[in-house]
Amino acid sequence: MGFKFEALNKDFNSNYIGLKELFELNGEERVYVIKGFYINTKSDYVKEAPVAIINKVNVNIPQHQLATVKAILASPEAMASIAKGEAGFTIETYKTTDTYYKIHFVDIEPGTIDEDYELGDFAE
Repeated sequence: MGFKFEALNKDFNSNYIGLKELFELNGEERVYVIKGFYINTKSDYVKEAPVAIINKVNVNIPQHQLATVKAILASPEAMASIAKGEAGFTIETYKTTDTYYKIHFVDIEPGTIDEDYELGDFAE
């Protein structure tokens, strides 16, 4: 494995937020600029948990998107696009018996997205 994104936690930020909380704070149309991804191997619930890094906070990604995050981490082209600020996501809801949240990837033009997200108490 190449670059260790998990090492960024100590220097970048140590706050976590879920998609539900982000959705409730900012709505479904909000675009978040992806700064990076990593796989959390210290979760209390699963062996590997995907995490997105955005401005000021880490975002817990649903377990069913783990393979996608791993594929992004393994792709030099995808990682280069993230480094250039060309990758983002919105939050989508879906329902079974309950409401769940997942990320929907979007291509963005670098520097065109306001990164001053509402984060409530999660970024303190």
